[in-house]
Amino acid sequence: MSDTWSSSALGIPRAIDPLADYTTVPMPMDERAFICLPSDDDDKEEGVTSLRQPAITTTTLRPPCGPEHSLIAQMIWLNQLLYRITCMNADVAAGRIQAVALEPTIRRLSTALDDWSDALPADMHNTSDNMTYWADQGFGRIFVNLHLNYNYAAQLLFYQFLHWNQDADADADPNADTASPATVTAPPIPSANLYAQKCTTHAAALCALVYHARTHRDTDVSYSLVGHMLVVASTVQIYTLLFSADEAAIAAARDRLERNFEIITTLRRYWPCVDASLGRLRAFQNACLRCKEQSFRLDRWMLRFVLDYGQAIQEREETDAVDEGGEGDEAYETEDVGRLFG
Repeated sequence: MSDTWSSSALGIPRAIDPLADYTTVPMPMDERAFICLPSDDDDKEEGVTSLRQPAITTTTLRPPCGPEHSLIAQMIWLNQLLYRITCMNADVAAGRIQAVALEPTIRRLSTALDDWSDALPADMHNTSDNMTYWADQGFGRIFVNLHLNYNYAAQLLFYQFLHWNQDADADADPNADTASPATVTAPPIPSANLYAQKCTTHAAALCALVYHARTHRDTDVSYSLVGHMLVVASTVQIYTLLFSADEAAIAAARDRLERNFEIITTLRRYWPCVDASLGRLRAFQNACLRCKEQSFRLDRWMLRFVLDYGQAIQEREETDAVDEGGEGDEAYETEDVGRLFG
């Protein structure tokens, strides 16, 4: 999991094969069963207080307790999908996937995400009761992280359709400026509007999960990567502000932007690296001020934006000028984009 995130963040090749046959690799056991295992001290020393959490006993376990009931194992399976989505976005940005060939890939990945979510054990679904349950067991933050990764992966999968849906709307507008980038013919993806809606839904779900998790000390996720996730989700809110005609959606997006900025600023107190996330959000806002339609196009700049959370990002116009000149970050040259993730 760390390899998937870190390799893209730092622009380096992966060290571990993410597509290994996990059917032959033992998965982590149920965390609740693991924490109940006796330690050497329990066996050798009498009268020593156990380090096991008192809230976790064999009676709290819900059999069966196989790998499918492990939060970490579920994270590993989800990570395979995140890797495939990352590779697909790299191929799109590099121009290696044509529009007519893209929808089957999107459909397969979307179905795989749905299947993963549907197959989760009942006590792992993203509900308030389940969050409380896992917090009581001492694994609340892992539970929250699992669903943050799910919504983030889905958001990345459908992100490019914000732009495509926008193009389709512009083409349908007889008064649209034909010289505007927004009137570029949209790729022939019949489900572009549906996918755009899914992107906004998952971005909203990611924000809501962070807000809810912060209300309980045992589920509050305050690690630096949350800042990056909220930045990407915030750009979806910016899209709603720029293009939506739904006043309720606009008000909700504005509220999320304010809350996200507050949370990112709070994280900055503990993680100086979150400054990079704030800088990325400012760069995106500046890009929107210059050309709001171009800002949501999945190109090499946007690939850097959504993946390279560990590195500073140039202003979009600076990167565009470099790309047009045939030079730029070697790691993202067309023929080399894929090697970062493979």
